[in-house]
Amino acid sequence: MCALLLENGANVNAMDNEDWTPLHAAATCGNKELCGMLINWNADLLALNVDGNMPYDLCDDNDTLILLETEMAKRHVTQEQIDEIRLQPERDMLADLNRRLAAGDDLQALDSQGAAPIHIACSCGFVDVARFLLQHRFDPNLPDQDGWLPIHIAVSWGYVCSLIYAHFYHTLRLFAALKLFVVTCVD
Repeated sequence: MCALLLENGANVNAMDNEDWTPLHAAATCGNKELCGMLINWNADLLALNVDGNMPYDLCDDNDTLILLETEMAKRHVTQEQIDEIRLQPERDMLADLNRRLAAGDDLQALDSQGAAPIHIACSCGFVDVARFLLQHRFDPNLPDQDGWLPIHIAVSWGYVCSLIYAHFYHTLRLFAALKLFVVTCVD
């Protein structure tokens, strides 16, 4: 079926709503034959999905993984290239936020999916973006449309926890000191 679609003009690098390509799907399924066919049709070995995974990241089948890595070596893919591609989405988001901030946009407003940039940064592991937002005094307690705070998202996805925790810890220490001061002054 895949060959028939490709022979009739299907895009070998078509992305779904989570930026999965056919190669992501074939690699995840450990389908070495399909991976080989897609590679022969010039599938993008370094395509990133929304979670920042390339096809080889999702492959648990050893034979299929060897095929993907061998093809990457044939194409002279370096770790530096991989790292550069992985960093680009965060760089793009940071540049966009700088532009939006300069334009006076409300970066704490929830988007159509119910998230603000701080939620997106925490779900993607974009430490530099989260740091930028926190340094510009964006609310670390802003709930998304589901009521999740940035720290919930960071913990759930396993990203930027230390940055969010440090910010919360600092805020909580200030709050505790203020509460102690108020109680002392009132008594």
